[in-house]
Amino acid sequence: MMDTFNRQLAANPLNSRQDAAALLLDLIRPLRAHYSADGAALHIGSTAAHYGERSARVEGWARVLWGLGPLFGGGSRSLPAAMQVEINGWAELYQQGLIHGTDPGHPGYWGDIYDFDQKMVETAALDVALVLAPDVLWEPLTDGQRQNVYRWLDQMNDHRIHPNNWRFFRILTNMVFARLGLPVNTERLKDDFGIVERCYTGGGWYFDGNDGQLDYYIPFAMHFYALIWAALSPLDENGYREKLKGRSAQFAGDFIHWFSDDGAELPFGRSLTYRFAHSAFFSALALAGVESPAMPWGAAAAYAFDAGNTCRAEMVRTFPNTNLMAPLCAVPTLVATLQPGTHLLLHAFFGDVSGTAGTNLDAIPKVVPGPVVSVLKSNGQTVLVDLEARHD
Repeated sequence: MMDTFNRQLAANPLNSRQDAAALLLDLIRPLRAHYSADGAALHIGSTAAHYGERSARVEGWARVLWGLGPLFGGGSRSLPAAMQVEINGWAELYQQGLIHGTDPGHPGYWGDIYDFDQKMVETAALDVALVLAPDVLWEPLTDGQRQNVYRWLDQMNDHRIHPNNWRFFRILTNMVFARLGLPVNTERLKDDFGIVERCYTGGGWYFDGNDGQLDYYIPFAMHFYALIWAALSPLDENGYREKLKGRSAQFAGDFIHWFSDDGAELPFGRSLTYRFAHSAFFSALALAGVESPAMPWGAAAAYAFDAGNTCRAEMVRTFPNTNLMAPLCAVPTLVATLQPGTHLLLHAFFGDVSGTAGTNLDAIPKVVPGPVVSVLKSNGQTVLVDLEARHD
């Protein structure tokens, strides 16, 4: 089944909006059976994080909106009838999920937001979807249902938020309020943009909360959210919108060097499993109408599509190089499907190891033989990494 799914994704030429819509629907269709009956939660497995199960299910629900929000907002009348029917089904599911998730009297209520809450993160996708598709997620709601949505989101203005890219979650929430004619907390906006300014280091670069924290959170968080604000917010004091856009244009000249000619990205930093997010910056440039002198529109489109193509082509066949070093420290044997060259990263992160090609597969269950790197750590522990594992 997974091979069939992968072939279907890889066969999409991704040459038009219809192709992009089909890719999104292909990606999310397997999730449909895992939503709660009220549409307010998505549960796709028994996993664990530093936050509770309810927040995890809200996270699952909200992350899909990064695709559905723009799809709803762009309309579906030009798409084939079968796609329109499927999109309408998703719209109904998310409309009901929003109604129930923000209703404190409903069993599916997402729960109140508190200081440094994971649910703060999930407001971002909802904020953008509300702005892009009010005809789906706002206008059909009753006055009482709208008040519930506003009350739930407005909790962002009442609680403490980490002084890093998280401040954009509240910035975007107040952006939504401004777009929908709801009360905006200008004091919070002033404070949050103050944090953004503190994180700016010049030359188009920010750090993410902690000085020196430079990784993909700069393009797909600091710049991405800033460009969304610049493109969609009706609020703009002292030309700040143009300042944000100028920084992104400058940053683009550096960021293009994080990608190879075929769209593969540099495996570096946190959250490398957010694979489509790596090229989201280029799409956000287009949304905000920002053309960088270092990267004309054609190049921006090429990076966005080539990186997206690389992600979907490798989605099932390969395992991204994410948080790889932590498992290597903790377990004697690691089994993963990795992109060629990953063993070179082992030497970069562990200067005291040696890697040699080997064929000892005894400790790697259910794997068809392939190239293996045997890594000897300084503590005497041996770690076997299969670079091209194919599981039965």
